[in-house]
Amino acid sequence: MKAKYTNREHTTAKIFGGASGAVAHLIRLKYLPEDLEIEAFETPAEVAEREKREAEARQSIDKMTGVKFDGVMCSATAKDQFGLASLESRIRQGMEFNFVFENDEKLRITPDNIDAFEAVWFPFRMSFFN
Repeated sequence: MKAKYTNREHTTAKIFGGASGAVAHLIRLKYLPEDLEIEAFETPAEVAEREKREAEARQSIDKMTGVKFDGVMCSATAKDQFGLASLESRIRQGMEFNFVFENDEKLRITPDNIDAFEAVWFPFRMSFFN
C-alpha cells in the first residue's frame, strides 16, 4: 500500500509497524519532495484481517447477486432463507407465492417448481458455509 504526498507544507505522516504490529509513529516533515511515496507495511495479523474483510465483502456481493433460476437472479441471504423456510410448508400444501428476494427480484414459487428451485438455490446458499 503506497500513499503519495505532494504537499510542500508541514505534514504529519503515520507509519504503522514494529514487532508487535500495533505501534504507531508520528513523523513531522517540514518540506516533502515532489511526489514522495511512503510505503506502509502491514503485519501478518493486519494482512490476515484485511483479507478476511475482503473475502466477507466478496461473499456478501455474491449472496446478493444470487443464482439464476427460471430467468430470475435469486439472492441467497439469511433473510431470503428465513422467508423461504417460512413458506415452504404452505407451498408444498398447494399454495403459490410471489417471493421477493432481498435483491428485489421476484419469483413465483409453486408446488410444481419448488423441488427444482431448491435443487438450484440450496446448494448455492450452502456454498457460503464451506
